[in-house]
Amino acid sequence: MKRKILAAVLCMGVLLATPVKPLANINGFFSVAYAQETAQSFKSVSELQSALNALPEGGKLLVEDTSLYFSGSESVTVPSGVTLVLGNDVVFDGLNTNQKPFIIVYGTLEITQNTILKNNNESAIRIENTGYVNMNGGTISYNKAQNGGGVYVKSGTFTLNGGEISHNQAYISGGGIYVSGNCYIYEGCIKNNYAHLDGGGIYDAGTVTMYGGDINSNKAENHGDGILVTGPSLLIKSGAIYNHNEGIYLETGSNLKISYDSNLGKLNLFSPIYLMHDVANNKYAYIQVDKEFPIN
Repeated sequence: MKRKILAAVLCMGVLLATPVKPLANINGFFSVAYAQETAQSFKSVSELQSALNALPEGGKLLVEDTSLYFSGSESVTVPSGVTLVLGNDVVFDGLNTNQKPFIIVYGTLEITQNTILKNNNESAIRIENTGYVNMNGGTISYNKAQNGGGVYVKSGTFTLNGGEISHNQAYISGGGIYVSGNCYIYEGCIKNNYAHLDGGGIYDAGTVTMYGGDINSNKAENHGDGILVTGPSLLIKSGAIYNHNEGIYLETGSNLKISYDSNLGKLNLFSPIYLMHDVANNKYAYIQVDKEFPIN
């Protein structure tokens, strides 16, 4: 017998110090490392792939002023050991026909301002093995996939430092992001995404940590409009989750830890938090709050 318990509606609205965002340093790659690279422009998916394949171990490729239209089953793979940086005025458009992710990441991908990944019939980005994606800006929108309409973190790490993941759709779970690896949210927005089953904004089957950012106005037909947690943990230190019927939904055996850090800024949870308990089998979901935080 299972019973669903409405645990809390936590409403915080105190603006504290301006957030200080740590510089990303995962897999030895800093988010500013591409600043001295020479930008290149490409006219086809195959041309871009050839340039990536030609990079030596540790090489970086900075792409700017490039619009690529993907069709059929076209995709770009970032090999292990190399870095692809999407700079200014980069557009990848799947024309609502392409059936593979725009980018499959085994190495490192950096996304900056004025990058647009849109209209794909698969996840815009899929992360494999120890791949790492750092999104500092840009937009991932209007993409559709079975899981992870915007981003599918199959393994590896996704870091959101800015930009927007919006209006994506999952036919199963994870309208915005599907996580079975690691996800870190510092800034940026995840909004207006939709899942036919669970996790409208994020489906957390791995580890998700919020240091900031904004998750709002997402929708799931079953559970977890904002975030559905079925993995080991969701850690929230700062940020905002609001405008959902179910802001956070914790499956049996999952854990939410709220560890408020006033140095990072405000913490606003304006949506209900639900816990699923399996009383017959003595299995529960848990919320841990390790310090006081302001509540309006």
